[in-house]
Formats: sequence, C-alpha cells, structure tokens
Amino acid sequence: MIQQNTGKLGGFRDWLRDEAGNTTVDWVVLLSGIVGMTFAVMVAIGGGVETFGDNAEAELTQRDVGY
Repeated sequence: MIQQNTGKLGGFRDWLRDEAGNTTVDWVVLLSGIVGMTFAVMVAIGGGVETFGDNAEAELTQRDVGY
C-alpha cells in the first residue's frame, strides 16, 4: 500500500513508488526488443536471400524442360 504524501512532490513520489503495471511494461519492452531483432535479422539476410533467388531463377530458366 502506498502512503499518501501531501507535500509539493507528494503525488509524484507516490507515482514513482507505485509498482502497479510494471509487469506490463516489462512485457512491452521484451516484445519490442524481439520485434527489433527480427527486423535487424531480416535486413541482414535480405540481400543474400534475394541474390539466391535471382541465381535460382536464372539457373531454372536456362534449363530445358524434361531434364
């Protein structure tokens, strides 16, 4: 339970000491980190995957049907 402080900064101090919602904040930070890392990995390997796809397309279009 939070004690009520009636000084000038009492409401602010109470807000700082209040621990309600900390779990939600932890999950938001964790999930935003996961999303950020996902985008970083996509950017890092995106060029290589595109090059691989282009090479595969070139190889397959050069081959005759039936082999």
